[in-house]
Amino acid sequence: PPLGFLNRLQTRDEGIDLKGGGLMPIVGMARVRALAAGVAERSTLGRLEAAAAAGAMRAESAETLGEAFRFLARLRLEVQLAARRAGRASTNRVDLHSITPLERRHLKDAFLSVRELQEELALDFVVERPA
Repeated sequence: PPLGFLNRLQTRDEGIDLKGGGLMPIVGMARVRALAAGVAERSTLGRLEAAAAAGAMRAESAETLGEAFRFLARLRLEVQLAARRAGRASTNRVDLHSITPLERRHLKDAFLSVRELQEELALDFVVERPA
């Protein structure tokens, strides 16, 4: 996730990449957890729910990732619709100046959750390497 020193949102010239920084990592984590649970669900939210129900992840983690996914997808859609209305090409990036302070806080919280749950996933699937 695009978080820097002291968990500050890191922006590039074109803003923060919602897809690459948040949506894709959530999709990946949902896939891994669903595979671990032997779940055949195809949607990200369905995978999270099924993985939690099967015990492959904590229900709280699935709920947190689901909320983050819904928020990031909604914000991405709003950014894309605003760009189209203004006659610009759609993008996956959001300019922090174009969203409200509350949305910025939710964005930061979503990215913090993604990072925390990526670390949890890494610990759950540690593979020891031979010496």
